[in-house]
Amino acid sequence: MGIAGRTEHFADNVAGLFSANGYYHFKTSTKRIYPFATAGYSRTFGHRSGAKWLNLGVGLEYWFKHGGYLVEFRDHIRRESGVTGQFWTIRIGFVFG
Repeated sequence: MGIAGRTEHFADNVAGLFSANGYYHFKTSTKRIYPFATAGYSRTFGHRSGAKWLNLGVGLEYWFKHGGYLVEFRDHIRRESGVTGQFWTIRIGFVFG
């Protein structure tokens, strides 16, 4: 769940974003770094929006003893009336395990 919008007049252009995804974590020789790939469905809602999108992404988890950091890049893609629209998102967070 998140929000997206143009940087110019953000409050007038903001829309919500919901994504449901599957993930594949790649095996590595270290127990601290876990790269992953993700794909799924996104739906925008709110301010004059209601579009369905495909999303594809890649990311990396870096683990400490009981948690770690996550960085992810996603490309949201929508094709309508012969025109392809895209917007990119970056997610940064904490992971616990």
